[in-house]
Amino acid sequence: GLASYRQYEQIGCGAFSAVFKARKRQSIEAVALRRVHMCRQEKLLAETHSIFREKEVLASVEHPFIVPLRFAFQTEDHLCFVLDYIAGGNMYSDLSRGPYVHSRAVFYAAQTVLATHHLHELDILYRDLKPDNVLLTLDGYIKLADMGAARGIAENGAISNGATSSSDKTVKAGAPPTLKRRMTITGTHGYRAPEVYERDYGKAADWWNVGILIIEMLTATNPLRGANRTESEQLSKTKDVEFPSFVQPEACSIVSGLLKRDQSQRCGCGERGVIEIYEHAFFRDIDWEGLLSMDSKPPFE
Repeated sequence: GLASYRQYEQIGCGAFSAVFKARKRQSIEAVALRRVHMCRQEKLLAETHSIFREKEVLASVEHPFIVPLRFAFQTEDHLCFVLDYIAGGNMYSDLSRGPYVHSRAVFYAAQTVLATHHLHELDILYRDLKPDNVLLTLDGYIKLADMGAARGIAENGAISNGATSSSDKTVKAGAPPTLKRRMTITGTHGYRAPEVYERDYGKAADWWNVGILIIEMLTATNPLRGANRTESEQLSKTKDVEFPSFVQPEACSIVSGLLKRDQSQRCGCGERGVIEIYEHAFFRDIDWEGLLSMDSKPPFE
């Protein structure tokens, strides 16, 4: 239980949760201990249900670029997640020092693609990819964190065209991801795909998020983030991203492809599915199998 852990500094927080660097007593290994308050007021019960769905998602996912859930336990008022402690902080804080060089953005983006594809193979939508939720390891890799918005596609009677088998371990597997829908608005404004605001979206919305992440890594700014939800919605539906001259052509190409408003035209969402992303020139230097096994070393120090 909670008394088994010695909690140190707080390293993150949310509306109903706090994350602490912690150590189990009589252990020297640091972990991340996330304490989520379980709301008992009727109007907030949905938040508690969301917490338990997050636990189910975390328990079902095992991937080198997603923060693993070690185990969970419950107290009278909290659900506690014990997760790996990622010492490099998050991408949002890192980008406050300036944009990444091209090779670093490619390497991080490739890992994000692999992790997102894995979730999709499990019929899970991430729904909240943003720099705040991308953690950086000290050896140059990334871990996606915070599955609080993630949901199984088949929940609540969502339309399904059949699950892609998660037993297929090849990185280039995957059917076109536009046929399955979720009907709730979620995520963070400035990152939501335009179809999310229409409550008619599927896996393609996650690939939109990847496009935003790439341009943000390369410029340290999100060109589609407005001052509020309404402004961000309008930007997502009307604004074409303009690229600074230092952004390489293949980066402009993949971002433009991932930010197509027509989901059927969005990169990774057509007949070839995610293969279109894997084979894009932006990733020409990526050995996908080597990266998945973490044999590919970061092209930076």
